Amino acid sequence: MIKCKQCGEEVAQVNKYYIKTFCNNSCATKFRHQNESMKDVGKKISKILTGRKLSDKHVENISKSRIGNSSDKHKKAIRESRQNMTKEERKEKFGNQGESHPNFGKHHSKKTRTKIGIKHKDKVVSKETREKIRKNNIGKKQSKETREKRFEWMNDRSKLEIAVQKRKETKTKNGTNKHSSETRKKQRQVAVKRVLLNNGKFPSYNPEGIEFFKSYDKLNNTNGQYATHPNEYYIKELGYWPDYINFEKKIIMEYDEKYHEKQKVKDDIREKEIKEFYPNFEFIRIKE
Repeated sequence: MIKCKQCGEEVAQVNKYYIKTFCNNSCATKFRHQNESMKDVGKKISKILTGRKLSDKHVENISKSRIGNSSDKHKKAIRESRQNMTKEERKEKFGNQGESHPNFGKHHSKKTRTKIGIKHKDKVVSKETREKIRKNNIGKKQSKETREKRFEWMNDRSKLEIAVQKRKETKTKNGTNKHSSETRKKQRQVAVKRVLLNNGKFPSYNPEGIEFFKSYDKLNNTNGQYATHPNEYYIKELGYWPDYINFEKKIIMEYDEKYHEKQKVKDDIREKEIKEFYPNFEFIRIKE
């Protein structure tokens, strides 16, 4: 049986060529700080390694060597053991936290942040994990100190301007977010569900447009569908409500108010999608 040099706990033997002398990094760090001779050795090693840069191949080899070192079972056991520990026990076992931690105040380089971003880009959080996070946050309230920090940050004009600038950078020229067409479709469908749940109320409509559609039906002796007759037709697959649709004449009409001049790009995308969905229909825009 091999015991840790620092705490005296039993240490697992990794293989016949390499035997651990400490149960974890925390014990190794404490032993190094307490032992004067080890401090000198640490300083010498630090001086030798200061400024040394690893090659991309070396970094890649290190990364590959660490893949699969800890099994899922082992990770789960670590998580469970940490959950059952008190704050003092965790500090004793895993070392210092907060300002006393050796990495406190340090930041990853831009290259490292980019790698982390790429790694997590397509990562999908499972429903089980999301549910755990939700349950874990139930009843939690931010401390007075946290709320004060938030308020202080919001009142800092320079930080606020940086945040606004970042939001502007993520927008296109016409002022809409850079969401894919698929995402926008999902957003529309969610909005539709919300409207349908709101006592069955459909989108707002322009009374002048209604009068125009009435006169059109009367002059052409036809029967189209619009907001008050009986309601706007909902294209479920696209998440759109056209202002007017006539399946007999195969006509779709949109009655554009003045504010539509500011969202021309958005309207063009909507028109294109409707035309593709109803290729045999004529699409007409009526300006107010």
